[in-house]
Amino acid sequence: VRGLLPGLVVGQTDQMPEDLLTAMRDSGLSHLSAVSGGNISIVLIVWLAVLRGVRVRRGRWQILALALGVVAYVVVVQPQPSVDRAALMSLAALGAQMLGWGMRPLGVLAGTVCVLVLVDPFLAVSPGFAMSVLATCALCVVANRRSKSQGGSLVHRMLVGVASAGVCAIAATIVVAPVSVIFGNGVQVGGIVANVLAEPAVFPATISGLLAGVVGW
Repeated sequence: VRGLLPGLVVGQTDQMPEDLLTAMRDSGLSHLSAVSGGNISIVLIVWLAVLRGVRVRRGRWQILALALGVVAYVVVVQPQPSVDRAALMSLAALGAQMLGWGMRPLGVLAGTVCVLVLVDPFLAVSPGFAMSVLATCALCVVANRRSKSQGGSLVHRMLVGVASAGVCAIAATIVVAPVSVIFGNGVQVGGIVANVLAEPAVFPATISGLLAGVVGW
């Protein structure tokens, strides 16, 4: 569907037909058309590849360029609770890397939440912000355990990667479920399978959308 790509890339869903929006919501895939940490990660990967392509090597200049890329992307998509959370976490991590500090993902998440709620107290009652924070917390825990299981043969790493994708979907669904139920969205159990199947297509689709947006601009 033509209107899906702007949703994946910059969160613009005005071109998506109502039946597609309903289908994505019923299958637990509506988060794909809401800009979040996944989009920020993809933007960082693409921008990093561009910087290395023009021979901007590791160091402060590369980190500063990456930070500017995050800020520029936030300006394009406009501030939203999940975007602000993901962007601030990214900037904190980049700042820590520049200063040579060691930071744990859950610590970065906790600090980010504190800063954002102090700046905008209404985020404390925002369901979108709550679900974004809870899902990120679950992913941080899974990623921490995943990093401890590195190694082994290629087949073993592939199997662990597939299993991790399933665990991520299950963990995010479980921790977000209470907030989703409270605000009347229910729990899409089938969304776990849908997310695992859809995830491999999200990365190339978002990259192609970013490139198309730049070329079109």
